[in-house]
Amino acid sequence: MASELTRPGTKTFAWPFACSFYVLSDTVNPSRLDFLVPGWQDNSQVEPIAATLESQNVEYLYMFTLDPGLLKDYPNIDPDAFQRGLDEQRAILTQDYEPFAQAGPAQVFRRKRP
Repeated sequence: MASELTRPGTKTFAWPFACSFYVLSDTVNPSRLDFLVPGWQDNSQVEPIAATLESQNVEYLYMFTLDPGLLKDYPNIDPDAFQRGLDEQRAILTQDYEPFAQAGPAQVFRRKRP
């Protein structure tokens, strides 16, 4: 499905972490980060990425779900704070996008049309 939406060379953004997505889909990450999750980056780093997506008119976001079960490997991370951070990052990144499709494990968002 990714290749049906985004041709090779297309600028896309995959969240929260998906460096392999860009390689496998032959798409281009327009931001400087390919790993964006609470605990490693805060909103001060997410907001510039949202601005980059806007300035480069990135049409599609691929939003992958993080299973809270992964936190069992990181006992020092507060699960509630982690979930709040995920929700905040998702809200910042999708503010100019709307749900569009499902592509395997990713929910695809498309830039809102004026």
